[in-house]
Amino acid sequence: MFTPLQTLLGGYLLHLSTSSLLSLAGRVFGVSGIVSGAVLGDRASWRWATLGGMFLGPLLVSMTGLNGSFPDDGLLSWGKQGWARLMLGGSLVGLGSRLGSGCTSGHFLCGVSRLSPRSLIATLTFFSTSLLTSYFFPSPFLSPPTSSLHLIPSASFTPSSSSILILLTTVGLTILLQTLPTFLPLTKLHLRSLPYILNGIIFSLGLQMSGMISPLKVAAFLTPFSPDFDPSLALIVITGVIPNAIQWGIIKNIRRPKLDWESWNVPTRPDIDWKLLLGSSLFGVGWALTGVCPGPAVVGLSNIIFGTLSSSTYQDNLMILGKVGTYMGCMLAGMAIVKV
Repeated sequence: MFTPLQTLLGGYLLHLSTSSLLSLAGRVFGVSGIVSGAVLGDRASWRWATLGGMFLGPLLVSMTGLNGSFPDDGLLSWGKQGWARLMLGGSLVGLGSRLGSGCTSGHFLCGVSRLSPRSLIATLTFFSTSLLTSYFFPSPFLSPPTSSLHLIPSASFTPSSSSILILLTTVGLTILLQTLPTFLPLTKLHLRSLPYILNGIIFSLGLQMSGMISPLKVAAFLTPFSPDFDPSLALIVITGVIPNAIQWGIIKNIRRPKLDWESWNVPTRPDIDWKLLLGSSLFGVGWALTGVCPGPAVVGLSNIIFGTLSSSTYQDNLMILGKVGTYMGCMLAGMAIVKV
């Protein structure tokens, strides 16, 4: 289903979180790097705080009853994927994202907005391989591809008070984040995690509102020759990438994070090597096979855990939970290979 308004709003939430992390901490919101570093790397507290915020996003949505304002989360599509496909896809996403130094968030959402040569090449590469993979190995829950493009399906979304509330609340949180260093004693260690947690929550809400969390929506986006083609996710460029580019133009010469314990950690490598090309290619294949990349995997795991605890279809949800967990395990295994 084409969801232009929801995806535009979700893209803006993704912009708010990624731009906030950049200006506050001087860090790129690359989920694959955050996950890999948290589990297999330096295990820095800011990484775990950010992941914790992402994990809290679905719980917040469930507790406030805002589910109806979001596109379908696509959890049922996890259950329609075979175990072998999930395991292969997860492994390739993990291996490719680490070998290629990034995923859709780090390269596309953050890197392209900085006109990073590596991110531009990586994004072009993984989108190309994902489109080819989707054509030759289509998702099991989509109609078979045909030889012609199809009309964009009709939009069906009316802005509700709850969606407006989400936007206003998130903008308020972002303003709060930007002013935290001036009125909170963030020199106290127990408060230093707060900015990362809040950014993680906002990023999680952005993934859910945009539809990125849904394997079905991603698969439909990557199959332009399918009757189920859904171009919604392309709109993230308008409210996510372009605003990030504008913000980068404003702060790129400052190169000093607002949080005084942080330092500027934005990548500046210009080289295009075989690791970037191969890693991005593998990532694109894995992303297309499953419709999932690291950020949606983290939020999807949280979504199904909290959904299982509150659902009457306990056994069905446990099966989906097993598949999401298997994907995550294989993704981490793929990341670990690069660490060896």
